[in-house]
Amino acid sequence: RLGAKKSNDRKAWLEALMATPAAAAPAPTGAAPVPVPGAAEPAAAGTSSSIGNPLAAAGVDVCGLLGIVRGRVLPAPHLAYHTPECCYPGSQGQWNVRSCRLPGVSKILSWCLVVLMPQDDADVEGPSGVVPFMQDLVASLNSTGVECVMPPIVYEQPELSVLQHLRAGCDAAQKHFNTSAELLLVLLPSRSAALYQEVKLASDAALGLPSQVLVAPTAGVGRGVQPRGRLQYCANLGLKINAKMGGVNVRLAGNPDQVIPVIGARPFILFGVALAPPAVNAAPGTPAAAAVVASRDRSLGRYSSRVLLQPWHG
Repeated sequence: RLGAKKSNDRKAWLEALMATPAAAAPAPTGAAPVPVPGAAEPAAAGTSSSIGNPLAAAGVDVCGLLGIVRGRVLPAPHLAYHTPECCYPGSQGQWNVRSCRLPGVSKILSWCLVVLMPQDDADVEGPSGVVPFMQDLVASLNSTGVECVMPPIVYEQPELSVLQHLRAGCDAAQKHFNTSAELLLVLLPSRSAALYQEVKLASDAALGLPSQVLVAPTAGVGRGVQPRGRLQYCANLGLKINAKMGGVNVRLAGNPDQVIPVIGARPFILFGVALAPPAVNAAPGTPAAAAVVASRDRSLGRYSSRVLLQPWHG
């Protein structure tokens, strides 16, 4: 609400408000306030309209109009991979990660794919099978610099729970690579928030292992599914896997002293905090999820994170 009664008055008020400060001459001391078109005159102190209003009684006039502050958009920073050395994502934060070598790559020594769907639906012939998908993913990871080989695959057994499936995946990785599992890939038959939460609770809390969840239709896996956009999907998965394995996906290009001049000239650390309260229809006593992330290098490419559940009394 602008406080103007007519559209012409509102337009004139906006034009006057948006005028450059240089065009406005300073008002002399003691001068009367500039009237706003269409706005009501302020009531004088002690009048009937100011009774019950302590500010008006004290001679303070409060304008009911909202202030307008000129905003500014910071330029997007230039980012750097190992190759190419510099790229500009633009104002939307989007860039193509295909055919890029990451600046800090990891090496996956032991991992496993756990398929939470019947083997007959996942292990099909042709490009929509789970084995061809994993071959594409391994090739994509190696092209970015992440060293890995084809992992063993554990398929769904109806009598096992999610935690038991993930433990079977750890045993398969131990047997195949002769070392403890470092990462678990979990293929879901469809998008399911409940199943996703169960997988993360089992991997993060019970096993203490990072996990990467995949969705079969999105990955182009399954009977009758057409694999579309798989190369880009595998490239995006590679960024998540590399970060979870301690690698660096991208860093700020240039000297931090110039890119972030406020704090870049001396040792610094950046924190990010987020709190996810329970859903509106959640059962009483459902906890909230609190997360914190902190930078670990000057180029803002390496982070550490923690996620904990805490009681919610909202």
